[in-house]
Amino acid sequence: MIALCREHADKADNGSYTDAQLRRFKANAATNFESVRGRFEWMRHRIVMYAGTSFFLDHDVLVAENDTPLIWFTINEHGERMLNYRSRRSDRLVIEDNMWTVEQNDLLEVVCPPGARALDVTRTNGDHLRVEFHSFNDASAVVVKFPRQGHHLRELERLTYPLTVLELVDETADGVVKIHPDRIDMHGHVLMGGWIAGNGGSAIHVNPPGDDVVYIGGGSPPGTDSWSLTASQQELIDAVVDEHNTAAKLRDRLRLN
Repeated sequence: MIALCREHADKADNGSYTDAQLRRFKANAATNFESVRGRFEWMRHRIVMYAGTSFFLDHDVLVAENDTPLIWFTINEHGERMLNYRSRRSDRLVIEDNMWTVEQNDLLEVVCPPGARALDVTRTNGDHLRVEFHSFNDASAVVVKFPRQGHHLRELERLTYPLTVLELVDETADGVVKIHPDRIDMHGHVLMGGWIAGNGGSAIHVNPPGDDVVYIGGGSPPGTDSWSLTASQQELIDAVVDEHNTAAKLRDRLRLN
């Protein structure tokens, strides 16, 4: 794959460059510029976050460590939310008020389709970040896109449409919270299939490494709407997940028969 700006992509599509010239563009890309930049044009008064098969509603901060936000929203003068992202130890990828910057160092691939609604970044060490904005006209469309949230159909039907959902995957090596497509890992704890509504504050609040307390709720600890996962609670979650997976396999077998 060869990443080109719109002007040069159109020229390439129309045969302006030879294959050798295009390969030269790719070989010299890292020396031509130090970073790749772009902007998400999606700004809404309400943005629902979908991460690790869980929905997060009305939180200013998705992930925070101590008092430091790592994934959060700011609000402009029109009351519209803008995405922000920063790693704990590195500035190789930063999103500031919907403006994103990706450093070339160890960069494997950057995918940003036309429409400024998505960004997919992969590095040579396996780090992966994906951000994508979706727009839905009704609850059923949300469930079609995110079938693991079918059990939250009633809650989805209570929301106002059209609805903007921000889908996020953050699988970076230094991430204090790893957001996989099917779950969220937090200091050895796992969250999946949740519906976490708040009123500002942090959705996921973790303490420094070595302290395995994780707060999930409507504010920073010790907020009245927050709670922490204990070992027994984690065992219960694991049991529920196992039961859910077993039931899903049984349903699939019944469909086949």
